[in-house]
This record gives sequence, C-alpha cells and structure tokens, in this order.
Amino acid sequence: MRNTSLTLFLALIPALFLTGCGEPENPLDVLRSTLDDESAYSIMLEDMRQEGSLFPKQYHKYEVATDLRSFSTDWYEVPENLFTRYLPFLGMVVWMRNTEWDMDDEYFEPPGFSRIGKKKYGKWVKKKGKDYWNYHPQYGHYTRMLGGRAIGRDSYKSYSMAHKNRTPFFGMNKQYGTGGSLTKKMFPGYFTRKATAASAKTGRTNSSMRSRSTGRGK
Repeated sequence: MRNTSLTLFLALIPALFLTGCGEPENPLDVLRSTLDDESAYSIMLEDMRQEGSLFPKQYHKYEVATDLRSFSTDWYEVPENLFTRYLPFLGMVVWMRNTEWDMDDEYFEPPGFSRIGKKKYGKWVKKKGKDYWNYHPQYGHYTRMLGGRAIGRDSYKSYSMAHKNRTPFFGMNKQYGTGGSLTKKMFPGYFTRKATAASAKTGRTNSSMRSRSTGRGK
C-alpha cells in the first residue's frame, strides 16, 4: 500500500508542476490594446498584492490617466518577473504613450510630471520667491495623482534629467515609489496588507517555536 501511494504521488508531480507554472500574460499588453484610440495616456501602478504559498500568484491594479480623465482598472494577475520588476514603483507611472512626442514605452516616474512645463496643461506660479507648477482645472486629476502637491521648478529640473537618461525618478526627497513617504500616505491599503501578512507570518513562526520547545520537554 505504501509503495502504491508513493507511486501515485510521484505520478502527480508533473501535473502539479504544470499547474503551478502557468504564466499569465502581461496585463500591460492587454490594457494597452484597449487604449489604441488614445493618442496620449500614462499607466500608473496603483496597487499590488501576492496570494498563496505553494504556487503564489501576483496581482496588479493600475490607474490610467488620459488628458480628459483617469480611471482605475480591475485586478490583473501578472507574471512573477513583472511583479518583481515593478516592486519599487508603487504609485508611479510604469508605461507612457504620447504620439505627439513620439513616446510609447516603459517609464518609471511620478504621474503628471511629463506634462509639467507645457503651456497646454498649466503654468508656473511664483510663491514665496519660488516657481511652482499649477495645472489648469481640466487637468486636475494629475494634481490629485501627485497627492495635491505643487511641484517646484528645481524638482522638475531633476526629473527632466532623469527622464532624458531613462532612469527612474523617485523625487528629490525620494518621496515617490514603494519606499517613498508620500506613497505610504496615498496608498495605505498596500502597506496595511503587507504589515498584516508579516504579523501573521511572525505569529506562525512563534507558534511553531513554542510547539517544538514544548515537545522537547516531554
């Protein structure tokens, strides 16, 4: 009987392996195909989560911003390599398209920064001797996506250099992205889930250690 059970288990291993290794398609490809008619848009990583232990699954949620509006997507299951690649970029743009600027590619930067300095979208306003960018009311969703903060000219200059060099821009004070102070205020759901998962894991570990300790005493 024992040999039969072992044989059955070994026979199931390939099936279990194939079930666990099925990779979902890149959701950005799917999402971008629905935005073909849009000449300009940006896709921001709004949330992410991971579920399961034996065969964990990863999920992303995005916010899409066009010049007229913004909207949040449903949750997409994503490939593990994409999930890992985007871990540092919560709350940041991960893809941007603008046919006028010959731009349709992966970028890592705060939402709305690419529109700063362009008269169509707003103007520079001097406050206490410094220049800050103000979006026109119809583009207020970009201001909201930046946490309602006015962006100074110095910050924009630093961004411009990073954008030109195709390097991620996390802000002059590193306030954007998964490790940023502003991100933690704007996207509390992700950090609450992360803390809950860490607490549960610690609890299981402590419980296991207590059980082993009690067992040795018998």
